[in-house]
Amino acid sequence: MLEMQAEIDEQKLKKIHSLHATSGCPLDWAEWKRKVAQAYSELIKIAKERGLITYGELGTRVLRISHDSLYLEIGWIAGACSDYECIESRPLISSLVVNKVSGKPGKGFWALEGIPAHLRICASIGDWASYKIDLDQNEFWAKEVEKVYKQWR
Repeated sequence: MLEMQAEIDEQKLKKIHSLHATSGCPLDWAEWKRKVAQAYSELIKIAKERGLITYGELGTRVLRISHDSLYLEIGWIAGACSDYECIESRPLISSLVVNKVSGKPGKGFWALEGIPAHLRICASIGDWASYKIDLDQNEFWAKEVEKVYKQWR
C-alpha cells in the first residue's frame, strides 16, 4: 500500500471552518487553519504508530500551551480533522484522541457528522462529567480506531 500524505484541500477546510464559526468556534481562519493542519499531521503520526493521544497531549503539541480553555479549543480542532476525513470518506481520525481519565473519546466526538444517528449525542446534553459511553458506542469507537490505523498504515 502506498503511504498516504497529509495534504489538506484548503477549499474543503474553509467550508468546515465556516460551519464551525457559525457554531461558536472562537478561532479566526488563519489561526484555525494552522492549528488544524498541525493537529492533522500529529494524528496521522499517531495513527501510523497505532497509538492514542489525550486531548491535553494533543493540545500541548498543537497549541503549545496548557490551560483550561485548551480542552475546548483542541476539541474544535480535533473535530475539524474528523469533519475533513468525513468529507474525504475516511474514518474519523479524532477517534484517536481520548480523555486522560476514561481513555475514551470526549463528548464532542459523539456529536460529529460521521457518527451513526443511533449513536449520536446532542452536544448540548447536560451533565457531561458523569457521561459514560454505552456498549454500542464503545464498539463503534473501537472499530473506528482500527479503521483509522488501517487507513494510515
